[in-house]
This record gives sequence, structure tokens and C-alpha cells, in this order.
Amino acid sequence: MNRKYIVALGLLLIVVVLSCARDDRQLIIKTLQQREKALEKKDINLYLDCVSSDYRDQEGRDLSRLKQRFAEVVQVFTSIDFEPEQTLVYQNGLTATVIQEFVLHFQPQGEEPFARKGREKIVLHKEKGGWKIIEGL
Repeated sequence: MNRKYIVALGLLLIVVVLSCARDDRQLIIKTLQQREKALEKKDINLYLDCVSSDYRDQEGRDLSRLKQRFAEVVQVFTSIDFEPEQTLVYQNGLTATVIQEFVLHFQPQGEEPFARKGREKIVLHKEKGGWKIIEGL
């Protein structure tokens, strides 16, 4: 009787852990989709909702510099279309690393549109308000 109880409890624990991981992955993808929408709409507030107040890039730039850079980029282009091609999510507790391949379609003001393929690494952290980007933009 005890053995069946222990096995059932172990299986229940596995189901709970897998369910939480799946939910977190969906929330991570939701953050990435919000960032994509913010780029396309050129919406700085929506964009910043995806980013942690603790954000730092590889050069040590913080959230205020990111905000400035976003404003500079969206002024140059009449349209931006971000198309993810492949997204890999590696989660370890409260931190997730995303490797994403994408095609970015631009149209500079007064010029013909063009596209550029790219690959990025984004690090997210689970915070009170959900998954937020802490590194990699």
C-alpha cells in the first residue's frame, strides 16, 4: 500500500512540474510576441513592458539607453515587420535563454523595403509581473 502511494505521489509531482514548465514556456513566448508587436507598432510603452528594470546588454547599457535606441530606430523606418523563423527556449528555474532566428523586414523612410535575416540570444527572468527580458536586445 505504501509503495503504491509513493509511486502515485511521484507521478503527480512529475505531472505538476511538467505542467508548470509548459505554462512558463507559453508565458515566455507571449513576452516575445509582445516585443514583436511593439516593434511593428513602434510602441515604446508596449516594448518596455517586456523588459526588466534590471536590463543590461553586453556593453553594459541599461534600460534608459535601450529606450533611447528604440526611439532612434523607429524614427528611421516607416515600417518594421519581425518574423520569427525558429525559437528555442531553454529554461532553468527563474531564468530562460531564448535563441531565435528571424527575418526583419524594414522600410526606411523614402527608400525601398528590404529584409535581413538574423539570430539573437535573449535572456529572460521571471519577475512579479511575468517573464521580462534582462539581457540581449
